[in-house]
Amino acid sequence: HNQKMSVVADIVLNHSADSNEWAMKAKQGDEKYKDYFYFFKGREIPDEYEKTMTEIFPDTAPGNFTWVEEQKEWVMTLFHNYQWDLNYKNPRLLVEMIDNLLFLANKGVDIMRLDAVAYMWKEIGKRNENLPQVHTLLQIFKLCGQMVAPAVAYIAEAIVAPNEIIKYFGEGISQGDECD
Repeated sequence: HNQKMSVVADIVLNHSADSNEWAMKAKQGDEKYKDYFYFFKGREIPDEYEKTMTEIFPDTAPGNFTWVEEQKEWVMTLFHNYQWDLNYKNPRLLVEMIDNLLFLANKGVDIMRLDAVAYMWKEIGKRNENLPQVHTLLQIFKLCGQMVAPAVAYIAEAIVAPNEIIKYFGEGISQGDECD
């Protein structure tokens, strides 16, 4: 800031590295942190998801689930086997992610580039990208951010069809309430 430069941080909202503290605790069996991800004991539910889920990198990272030997369970990994998808159906995770964004804002980040946002919400029987709940999550993140650090801007890496991009700015009564 002293050099008249803005600080931009790339924040991955869809997933966490399997080496992250949360994932390491989940591997050790900590139920609190296992619930931050999508864990499954068998293949029945993952196979149901797989029927409609898009494979992001079918040639280099086929499938959307990875076996976690430590827990003898499957974890959802849309992008790569070392990138575990976060479970936003868990309110504790949502609060922690909001806390992380606010921490960065309070450290002086001017622009939050929100990575992989189109994939944040998962439902069996859905394509699992660009679902309406993604927009609700983005509105929550921005609203919380505006209360604490109103000058922070939010931009999204929304890899969606061109006619879907406009939704990431907010629509209807939510226009302007998502990304800048």
